[in-house]
Amino acid sequence: MISGFRKRWARKKALTRRAQILGDRDVLARALVDRFPSDIWPRIGQVVSGYVPFGTEIDSFPLMETFFCEQVSLCLPVVAERTNALMFRKWEPADGLGNGLCGNLEPLSDKPEMTPSLLIVPLLSFDAKGHRLGYGGGYYDRTLSGLRAGGVPVTAVGIAFEEQLVASVPTAKNDQSLDLVITPSRVFQP
Repeated sequence: MISGFRKRWARKKALTRRAQILGDRDVLARALVDRFPSDIWPRIGQVVSGYVPFGTEIDSFPLMETFFCEQVSLCLPVVAERTNALMFRKWEPADGLGNGLCGNLEPLSDKPEMTPSLLIVPLLSFDAKGHRLGYGGGYYDRTLSGLRAGGVPVTAVGIAFEEQLVASVPTAKNDQSLDLVITPSRVFQP
């Protein structure tokens, strides 16, 4: 119960802090391309999931478009049911998007399902240990848990503005850690 209260308070604070970030957000999002570590840079044909930015989230599209130009297979998350893990559908930069169950934009239902081995993950805040605070739906936690338990070799990379770093993120037993977090100025690898 205390953890739930702490997380709600932390989410509210993180949303406010992220909304106040100054600077050219497009330039900051493009800086992620240069900062992305070469040792996990996707290979031709590798399946990578990004996300459609919501609100004041850092934009994953500059990364995704760069990966696409290098012949990486892209997909985006789809919320099929509120209590399930995410599913992923094929996406290319010229594809249209439709409204999802939670009001988010996602690939159209005629796109094939895919299983990513590299997930670009949005977040509200993060700490240097790789803990991530999301919106509270648990979608990425259930997804990462299921992929990892199923033996899928998956790398979870959070992308964020530098200002989203906090001393400590409140965690619960089902929370999944990120493998690294990339900001426009540096990489955090727990």
